[in-house]
Amino acid sequence: MLRRVNSSTLLRQQPRSGSLSVQKEQLETHLRKTYSDPNREMPLSEPAGLVWPAAPNEEFNSKPPSLKEINAVLQEVRAKTAPGPNSVPYLLYKRCPNVLKRLHKILRGAWSNLKISEQWMSADGVYIAKEQNSTEINQFRPISLLNVEGKIFFSVMASRLTKYLTENVYINISVQKGGIPGVSACLEHAAMIWEAIQRAKSEKLNLDVIWLDLANAYGSVPLQMIQLALRMYHVPEDIQVMLDDYFSDFRMRFSTNSYTTDWINLEIGIAMGCTISPILFVVVMEVILKAAEDSAGPANLGGGCFMPPLKAFMDDTTIICSKEDETRRMLERLDVLMA
Repeated sequence: MLRRVNSSTLLRQQPRSGSLSVQKEQLETHLRKTYSDPNREMPLSEPAGLVWPAAPNEEFNSKPPSLKEINAVLQEVRAKTAPGPNSVPYLLYKRCPNVLKRLHKILRGAWSNLKISEQWMSADGVYIAKEQNSTEINQFRPISLLNVEGKIFFSVMASRLTKYLTENVYINISVQKGGIPGVSACLEHAAMIWEAIQRAKSEKLNLDVIWLDLANAYGSVPLQMIQLALRMYHVPEDIQVMLDDYFSDFRMRFSTNSYTTDWINLEIGIAMGCTISPILFVVVMEVILKAAEDSAGPANLGGGCFMPPLKAFMDDTTIICSKEDETRRMLERLDVLMA
């Protein structure tokens, strides 16, 4: 028997338009409520049953960014990408080799001295409509526009962190399909779940499939959870120090058609638009998935075929279980871990 409990909406298939129509005071109140964390200084307890992985076989590359790495970042980004508060575009560094060499020297110095520029911690925020004729706050997705110099710096760090995590098999790509280069991601994630459903139907087997779309997932990640994840996966202390410095003083302001808000400190969550955020979110989700995975056994799809009880594409998490009691335990466990 197939029991479908919930399904997430594929926003990309819907037309999106609109303009945010709220008063400045209302938006600032919303921002303070969303991005403030009264428990920020409280220690975060480690999830029960979490097993830390062994020390890495492949060490993290902690050397300052090379010019080759910076050029690789510039080749990947679009020249017309919107700049941050300083209004300097990627195009300057794409077209001016001498300026790029100067930037390279600055980035190497920042890395060597573990110093993150305050200008890299300030973001101009904009709201992108999630549906047609959007007007209310919950109909928009916040995006942060950061200075490209910092985005280049953290793009190099993100690339190295991704390489380190995948080479040491710290990220289980059979479970987490999002945020990992070279993984077919959304298509493979959907195809595997669809295949599991079809096999269960043909074999006349019980299968519970629950789609979970986490509300405000990026904006709900505590800084302490990022720190725990980095320690758990043996990321070098120098990298932890730089990331802690970066997120500790991160601030944003948002603009609409008629006003710009005051600066708001980001006390919880990671900013959409930040180049290091996707892989950090994947790492945090991996901690949660690992802490929950023992709540249920592999789903039996018949013919000696089994599937892990959890699948994820970034924050879109799918529970796949053969037994209803295991499904309940998994839901309860995830509810506790994500509270």
